Amino acid sequence: MRFLHCLFLFNLFACKVKNEGALHNEQQLINIDMSFSASSKQNGMNAAFLHYMDKECVLLRPGHSPIIGYKAIDFIGQNGGSTFSITWQPNKEFISQSNNL
Repeated sequence: MRFLHCLFLFNLFACKVKNEGALHNEQQLINIDMSFSASSKQNGMNAAFLHYMDKECVLLRPGHSPIIGYKAIDFIGQNGGSTFSITWQPNKEFISQSNNL
């Protein structure tokens, strides 16, 4: 459960969507969020994170130093084959004025 918690935090606070470019509206972010959820349901949580993680991602884990960039991707990849999935339906998305969160 602790691993799941840190991955959830990772998704919320530390990851850019790779290869998507700048987000232009909240609906675009909702669509990406829903695609991530569907990918997790179909392929498993780790595979979804590996697909959506950016090369500059930061993995935050309780009681540990952050893991940055490719080391974070490797960490998730080494824990592959997980039978866990996480799914959700977003209610509302907000994009910061600077378009970075």
